[in-house]
Amino acid sequence: MDRTVARGYLGSSVGTPALSVSIAAADLANLGRDVEMLHDAGVAIAHVDIADGVHSPLFTFGPLIVEAIGTRLLRDVHLLVKEPLDHIEAVSDAGADAITFQLEGCRDPHRTLQLLSEVRARRPSDRPLVCGVGIGMGTPVGTLEPLLALFDHVLVLAIEPGRPRQAWPEELEARVEDVRRLVTRAHRPVTIGLDGGVTRSNTARAATMPLHVIVAGSAIFGDGDPAGTIRRIHEEFGQMRLDRSRPRTIT
Repeated sequence: MDRTVARGYLGSSVGTPALSVSIAAADLANLGRDVEMLHDAGVAIAHVDIADGVHSPLFTFGPLIVEAIGTRLLRDVHLLVKEPLDHIEAVSDAGADAITFQLEGCRDPHRTLQLLSEVRARRPSDRPLVCGVGIGMGTPVGTLEPLLALFDHVLVLAIEPGRPRQAWPEELEARVEDVRRLVTRAHRPVTIGLDGGVTRSNTARAATMPLHVIVAGSAIFGDGDPAGTIRRIHEEFGQMRLDRSRPRTIT
């Protein structure tokens, strides 16, 4: 597998988003098998939520799971922790290809992004790092503006982490569009992802938004046929891209 950032993030395009599959929904007793299945089904990214039970009700994994995934998939780590500065180096050492932290759990986002940049600079050229910022639904999009020069990726949370059975808010599309308008001011590639509450019934809605990455977990593993579900979602994304590319006829 090509170990470049472009393969998983900067190479994806709006209208044909990449699917990042949450490992939290996999069978952890057979993690190697599920990682191999995801790879064979055409998934390039494994999403790993590291949550401390403090920033959100979730209490999940540590760096050992990141390492256990191996190099078949890009390892997309999402830090749902109270102070991400304390975890970045360990997660990077475990092999993360992308590290995203939540603004809401961070005392000093600027310093956190500086540390991510320092960690990236120490890596060999064949091990780049995507530096990401996550933003919850209650946080104003404008909070990102002073940090524009420092991040590569924005992860929009569609729901509150750790609280099941939440529906997407009606204003989600408008919020993603606000993020898109903001990141265009960076004058360099900045990707946008969506995380939380993705189901088989709303993937078509997600595909209409200006997204590069869509995170899904239970939607993939919940029906007993994850490879088939991935195939159907990829087909759905592809159809949305074709529909957008067709010229419109005015009658």
